[in-house]
Amino acid sequence: MVEPKVTTNQKEQLYILSVNRHTYEVAREYVDNCINMAREAIKPTSKMAIIAIEKEYKVIMLKETYGDKRKYYKAITKYEDEGFKIYMLGE
Repeated sequence: MVEPKVTTNQKEQLYILSVNRHTYEVAREYVDNCINMAREAIKPTSKMAIIAIEKEYKVIMLKETYGDKRKYYKAITKYEDEGFKIYMLGE
């Protein structure tokens, strides 16, 4: 398989990543790594959690954990209604 050549005029789309009170401009690969690390860190402590939300090249790391399914699904519905893609643990 031949890799396509990337010229200096072609720039990778950068994402705005918000973690706690810090904001970063990063590549998609970095965003995915952060989400995966957060998912692995939360797994032992919670079965239902919203890890991050994404909308229009902006990703917000959340770490919202839930013990009640009803509250968990209500939060998911709220974010979906606002147009966010949700990264979560659980059902």
